[in-house]
Amino acid sequence: MNIAIALVAAALVGAGLVLQQQSAEQAPKSYFLHLRLIAELLHKRRWLAGIGIMAAGQALSVWAIGHLELSVAEPLLATSLIFALLLAVPLTGQRLQRSELLGAVLLSGGVAALSVSRSVNSEGLRFGSAADWPAAAAIAVIAFCFLRAGWRRSGQLRATLTGIASGLIFGISDALTRQTVETAGGHPFVTVLTSWPVYCLVAASVLGLWLMESSFNAAPLNASLPAITAAEPVAGIALGVGVF
Repeated sequence: MNIAIALVAAALVGAGLVLQQQSAEQAPKSYFLHLRLIAELLHKRRWLAGIGIMAAGQALSVWAIGHLELSVAEPLLATSLIFALLLAVPLTGQRLQRSELLGAVLLSGGVAALSVSRSVNSEGLRFGSAADWPAAAAIAVIAFCFLRAGWRRSGQLRATLTGIASGLIFGISDALTRQTVETAGGHPFVTVLTSWPVYCLVAASVLGLWLMESSFNAAPLNASLPAITAAEPVAGIALGVGVF
């Protein structure tokens, strides 16, 4: 049952991403990296449905991680990329090449391996103080460089470069989530609200979402989502080494 829940979670996340991408790509290309893109998407029912479906998938992902070994849960959840590319065919009419599907399988396996490796033997690790977070700033600078390069390009290359930037920011968000959860586990809720990580988490999550929707706006899903999926665990591992 828990394995089935993990697969359903991956499928929901994949479906949610497809719906978001379809809505974002239909928005004017001039909205790329403009807040008008988010304002436009907030008026699209399909995009809002995609956000809701993805949130449901994320909730089930938390259940799966809590009830399965990470070595089992992470590979299952990493199949969201495969589900997204497969669901894009009937939902958006996009054609899926055999090489793209094989690449998605290989990338999902690599993401799963990286996710498991950064989770094993994590008990007892201490979280860094604010002074240990220049690594996050360095990743943010790298993300900005990819974003700037994407701004100067168009089409699929723009989507890929912006997707990498989004994934790196989501990796920072993952690390901030971990620190926030650790703070919440050992302190009153008021302490969480008065600590810096939770507000940085909100900012990083919003920024990552904005960049993701911009990458979706630039080109079809197969140009952006693999880049996001690959960059996020790389940033998470870098912060795991530098901060934790």
